[in-house]
Formats: sequence, structure tokens, C-alpha cells
Amino acid sequence: MYCASQLAVAGLKFKPSSRRSILDLKFNEGVLEIPRFTLRNDTEIYARNLITLEQCVYQFERYVTDYFMMLDFLINTGKDVDLLIQQGILENKMGTNNIRPPFAGNLCIGISFRDVNNDYYDLCRQLVDFHRKHGYVILKSSLKHDYFRTPWMGAVTIGAIILLIFTLIQTVCTVITTFK
Repeated sequence: MYCASQLAVAGLKFKPSSRRSILDLKFNEGVLEIPRFTLRNDTEIYARNLITLEQCVYQFERYVTDYFMMLDFLINTGKDVDLLIQQGILENKMGTNNIRPPFAGNLCIGISFRDVNNDYYDLCRQLVDFHRKHGYVILKSSLKHDYFRTPWMGAVTIGAIILLIFTLIQTVCTVITTFK
């Protein structure tokens, strides 16, 4: 599963859902709808307690665990948290830059991934397929960001490519004339 920032680079749009249930995630035509979720200082404690309760008591009805596993897949770094906050999915009630690393990507450590709800499994599969199908968008985005950010960087990149081609041609010509 890819994290939120990787999916966003591939062209996925995140949209806050109007549904009341946090368990209701929808993916349709490049848009992932996720209900709003509020981050407070005690959110991680409540999430871990709910996951533990479901793991121990409701082993065959693990809806909250599956939701937090999905959220854990989407959030790996602070960049993912910032992206979801900007998109209106996460609401930060913890203060600025106060999201601790355990929430970002480590919420479901030690949780068994067996018996995942079919809806969440299908959603993960659709997101992985979306990322694979939009590989050209990722390549274009990374080229633009890394090599063509400014006109000067673009000119230097093109000059380096031309220099590399000339060097390759010179090497081939030298090898040909050496073996004659």
C-alpha cells in the first residue's frame, strides 16, 4: 500500500466525506473520500484501546481496527499528515507541528493483518492499481520537481544530456577507429 503523499503524486485527490461514520471510505475515479477525523492529544490512546478491545473481544467484527490499519497505511510521515490536514481530512487539535511520530505510521504495529474486511481490502487493491496505472504522472512530476523547477535548471539539464550524448558518440567513434 502506498502512503498519502505517494498517491497524491500519482494524481489521487483526497476529499473529505460528508458521511458521519468514520468507517465509510469511498474511492471513485481518482478521488478518495474519507470522513473527517480529529486529532487530539489523546487520539492515539483511544485508538490503541479500541484496537485492543476489538482484537480481544470482537475478533470477527474488526471494523475500527481495519479503519485504523487503512489510516496507518496512508500516514507514514509528517508529510502525509500535513497533506491530509490541508485536504480537510484530518483536523489538528494538537497545536501546530505537534503530531508525534507514533501516530504517523506506527499506529498498528503488532496488529495482525489477517481477516481484513473485504471492503477495505478491495479499496487497498484499487489504490495500488491506481498508483501503478498512473506511473507516467509520477515520472513527469518528479522530472519537473527535480530537474525543471526553474528555467536555469531546465537549461542545465538539457545541456548535460547533450554533453552526455556527444561523449557517447565520441566514445563509439574512438572504439570504431581503434579496431580498424
